[in-house]
Amino acid sequence: MKKGVVMSIEKKWAYVFTQSCGLEKVALKPDMVIGQEVCLPSTQTRQTMSLQRFKPVWAAAGFLLVLVMVLSLLVGTGAFLSPVYATISVDVNP
Repeated sequence: MKKGVVMSIEKKWAYVFTQSCGLEKVALKPDMVIGQEVCLPSTQTRQTMSLQRFKPVWAAAGFLLVLVMVLSLLVGTGAFLSPVYATISVDVNP
């Protein structure tokens, strides 16, 4: 028998955070409130929320973070403001 804390309540469902750090979607009972510790019997039908569902969101967030870092590096160094047209080398004999 699993135990968990009710994190969110929707119309017919309650999302329970279990002791094994899982988020489970269970049928809402009339006496459930947010923050209540509930027992989840193993015979109850429930859906386990997997991280695969959230992978595109994390991938997009990571891509945007890298894009912001690259753009800030290019703008911060002035790569767009002053392009190099020529270089001069001077040799001096002692």
